[in-house]
Amino acid sequence: MKISGDLITSSNKNIPYTFYKHDEKSNCLAIILPGTGYTTESPLLRYTIQILIKKDIDVLHVN
Repeated sequence: MKISGDLITSSNKNIPYTFYKHDEKSNCLAIILPGTGYTTESPLLRYTIQILIKKDIDVLHVN
């Protein structure tokens, strides 16, 4: 699995993201967009991301 993260600049704002990509080709991508005051490190999304990764689904989460 490859994990990459960076910043995207949009409308003068830096938006951090992390991308979890499996070594094998995957036909599925989950995009996680947390709401205001709830980050991807919060339990509900963190456990969801772990389950998706275990099911061989690539995950992109935007902070």
